[in-house]
Amino acid sequence: MELFDTFKFSVVDIIDVILVAFLLYYFYKLVKGTVAINIFIGIVIIYLIFKVTQALQMTLFSSILGGF
Repeated sequence: MELFDTFKFSVVDIIDVILVAFLLYYFYKLVKGTVAINIFIGIVIIYLIFKVTQALQMTLFSSILGGF
């Protein structure tokens, strides 16, 4: 049980995870089959690239992506 000694879960944490999963599922059902899902995926990809460029300290590329 050493593996689980570092993890402290409470009932509130479990409820939080369930609520977030429900919201993500509802959002997915709402936009599935529409153009909105493609737009959302594009925004997420741009955001992830922006975070990677910030972590790698690419200032010019970060400032260009930060303009969006």
